[in-house]
Amino acid sequence: EGLTTPEIAAQLGLSVHTVTFHRGNIRDKLGVDSAMDLMRYAVLLKLDGADAAEGDPTGINRRERTPED
Repeated sequence: EGLTTPEIAAQLGLSVHTVTFHRGNIRDKLGVDSAMDLMRYAVLLKLDGADAAEGDPTGINRRERTPED
C-alpha cells in the first residue's frame, strides 16, 4: 500500500525502530539493497496485500516449521 515506516509502526503497534530493524532483516534475506528494491520484489511476487485475509498467497511461508526454526 506504500505506507511509510511510521504508518506501518502505528498500524502494527510497534516502534519505528522495530519496523526499520525488521525491514532491514527482510532486505538482507532477500538480497535487496533498498526499500524501492523491496517494493519491486513485492510487485514481482504480487504481494500487494489484497489477499492478506487469505493468509499467504505466495506459499512462501507454507512450509512446516521444525524445532530447529
